[in-house]
Amino acid sequence: MENPVFASVEAVERFMESFNKRDWVEAARQFSVTYTSHDQAVQSKTGTPEEFLRFARGWTEKMPDGMCSDVEYTPADDGIVITRFTWSGTHSGEPFLGYQANGGHASARICILFTCDSDGLICRGEAFWDLLHYMAELGHLPADVTSGGSPAVASDRK
Repeated sequence: MENPVFASVEAVERFMESFNKRDWVEAARQFSVTYTSHDQAVQSKTGTPEEFLRFARGWTEKMPDGMCSDVEYTPADDGIVITRFTWSGTHSGEPFLGYQANGGHASARICILFTCDSDGLICRGEAFWDLLHYMAELGHLPADVTSGGSPAVASDRK
């Protein structure tokens, strides 16, 4: 029998590799039918693997060149795999959070706590990252939003 820690890390690795290859069939194989997720930054919750994969595909429709790199996997207790990576992409596709594509490029360091079940399938994901910095880097928000200075006044924006 395979070590459950290794099975959990391998499932998350296979998902991340499948995401970068846009191999949604292989990605789907890594998830339990009970999979749920919550992206804290954009306040997105999904209740099925299919909903999550639509959410994940949405990122590639907004940033077609987007890739996950510098991926680190840290196994923890209870089937949790702490997954840290850099997401980089150019907003050249579909609108993102109501903003039209502008060709801006950005990267964000993301941490997802994936939980795997006893079969080594991913059953939960919770993502944490800095949306304000990412949106400013894309050019959709003023740079001073993330500089610690005073907030930009909406009436000053053109």
